Amino acid sequence: MLRCGFFETDITPNIGNNVPGYYDPRFAVEILDPLFAHAFAVQGASDPIVIITLDALLLRKSDADRIRIGLSQKLEIPVSNISVAGTHSHTAGPVCEVMDYPADENYCSFMVSRAIDAGYMAHKRMCEAKIGASSCDVHGISFNRRFRLKDGRVKMNPGLLNPDIVESVDIIDPELTVLRIDYADGTPMGMIANYPLHLDTVGKDAYSADYAGVIRRNMKRRYGDDFGFLFMTGTCGNINHFDVSKPRSEQNCTLTIGNTLSDAAGAIFDAVETVDTDIAVCTTDTFIGHQRRPTQEDCDREDNLKNRERMLLVVDLPTKDIEIEVWTAVLGNTAIQMLPGEVFARFGLDLKEKSTNCSHTLIATLSNQSIGYIYTKEAEQQGGYEATPSSYVEMDGDTGYKIVETALSNLHTLQNE
Repeated sequence: MLRCGFFETDITPNIGNNVPGYYDPRFAVEILDPLFAHAFAVQGASDPIVIITLDALLLRKSDADRIRIGLSQKLEIPVSNISVAGTHSHTAGPVCEVMDYPADENYCSFMVSRAIDAGYMAHKRMCEAKIGASSCDVHGISFNRRFRLKDGRVKMNPGLLNPDIVESVDIIDPELTVLRIDYADGTPMGMIANYPLHLDTVGKDAYSADYAGVIRRNMKRRYGDDFGFLFMTGTCGNINHFDVSKPRSEQNCTLTIGNTLSDAAGAIFDAVETVDTDIAVCTTDTFIGHQRRPTQEDCDREDNLKNRERMLLVVDLPTKDIEIEVWTAVLGNTAIQMLPGEVFARFGLDLKEKSTNCSHTLIATLSNQSIGYIYTKEAEQQGGYEATPSSYVEMDGDTGYKIVETALSNLHTLQNE
């Protein structure tokens, strides 16, 4: 039988600190809801595994490494048995330097320390448990954000009711997946929820966990204050919450999105039958990814001045190879894939479709390192913000396919041990 445990620690920054996520600087004037490090620990017939998600825009590799190494030393387990992901909330703490947003190193150290505490306590709280998973599609809150305009360009978020929009050029993944964890007697212990939608629905000079924070609050109201919760942000590099065919007055707000997902997640959770298993294994592998730089022509064509600045920062820099990690776990017959970067939906759909021996697959992006947008070959040809090289869009068009290949190889290894 598995042993499982949850714990969470508060990682909310002080008011007045930076709020990264947009081109222009923002400084928090209020806290709409607290930010957390959420940890889940599980052990089957082999070494314990710890998964941590942080209410953070992204996760620098240096900070992910500090969390993993620090926790591995405390728990005396391999670093490779620990994985960490950011939820990509655009109203979270100053964890990175993007254009005018310097990372606050004091805050990053605080976040790292609290994440280690969460993982340690989740491990300490492990007790006999059962698991099960299920999913459903949730429509009406997530939308493709890449469109072809009349002048032939492909643009991200071209504006609501824009008459120049010709067609959508991309797809979404509407699947909400829930992993249920029960105590041995069948009472609820916690949930891991996974949905592919940008956490960029708040848009204020404030700290908030975005719609994931709404889900957390609702789940604790429904199942009790001690109910464990993790949210994993799926492959949503090309997905956000704006329906461009409707005016602003008809757009979904943070609360609507959070409540919609909460209702669906609760219904899934209540219907899942949990089972005994001792299968809880993980592995990780790396491959060498290649950078791509903008040309001067790319820079000249860019009409967004801030993004042009991002492009000009790197236009003359040499490219280099980057080691990219993909982390995979199998719990019972459910897979968890933790991928780096802001990955396009197509790769998540491919990964789920090809994971034929798993009942369900949960996917967390921005895991263990941040490598920018991971786009398709079609997007590379089309261009647009997410697929045009800049100081944030660095990897070449082969990267996403190598991520899927590595994830599937990891899964094959685990299922054949």
